Amino acid sequence: MQIDEVEKQKKANAKLEMQLQEVKLKIVRLEQANKESEEVEVQLDDLLEQMDKFKEMVNELELTLKQIKTNEKETSAIQYETDKAKHQHKLLQEKIISQRKHHKLQIDGAQEALDTLKASLLVVEKGRRDAMARRQESEAELRNIEASMNEQQAKTEEEITSMLAEFKEVERAFLERQDKRLALIGISNL
Repeated sequence: MQIDEVEKQKKANAKLEMQLQEVKLKIVRLEQANKESEEVEVQLDDLLEQMDKFKEMVNELELTLKQIKTNEKETSAIQYETDKAKHQHKLLQEKIISQRKHHKLQIDGAQEALDTLKASLLVVEKGRRDAMARRQESEAELRNIEASMNEQQAKTEEEITSMLAEFKEVERAFLERQDKRLALIGISNL
């Protein structure tokens, strides 16, 4: 396991060295990647808003289940709402997966930009007497940018994981309540 960590550290050091050489010429692309990351945050906020709407819909379904006790003919409408909730759950899961893929593509794009920067920086930096001073400045900037990107990625993953856990808990509770109510009127959940 320590060998893996050493390998990971070597890879991280190699990546940092490569990025140090790239950041001087292509910093604008990194800023664009951060802007796109902010757009992902906006989209995640939209997902949270949709989760609130879904919770409201679950509350509406509970009211409908209460009506079943007085009128058994409405059971087909409740089944329809249940199917609709499952469909929305599936759509939300697909959207979250899509957001993860989109975020990974943004990070990959930023990495490609950094790779391009490295090649360009090697050519430009040859022959310059003050290359070491600029390299140290670039290294500090790169660490800040990389830390910011890593923090944003971790935050995004944490938010998505939290949303999924919360949604699954709501879904589980809803399905348990539905099964109990349907059992009260003699209908089993398909």
